[in-house]
Amino acid sequence: MREWTDATLPSLESYLSDSSGTGDTLRLVFGKAPRIEKSETIEFVSDEQLCHAAAEILDRDPLGWKVGPPPVALLRVHHYLFVYPSRTQLGEWGLAAGMDEKLTIRGVGTW
Repeated sequence: MREWTDATLPSLESYLSDSSGTGDTLRLVFGKAPRIEKSETIEFVSDEQLCHAAAEILDRDPLGWKVGPPPVALLRVHHYLFVYPSRTQLGEWGLAAGMDEKLTIRGVGTW
């Protein structure tokens, strides 16, 4: 998990704080994710009930699974959530979803 965190957080911070057209486009892909200042922090959400609810929505809606692989890594920026499935790996394909506080998927990024 440490390796994933060390790679993911700087990337997320980079495009959320990027004020160029590239940053605007990346935030748009995630459903108009908020822009942050470099001094702001991204927090890991440790609320187990919220993580399971987000995992259920992510598994059901974009992935079409009846039963998925919870848990998820859930990150909060302001009032916006980034949900990474537990199977997201470095150097391989993956996805993450941007959700509002009502757990509505606003956008999905893949790589």
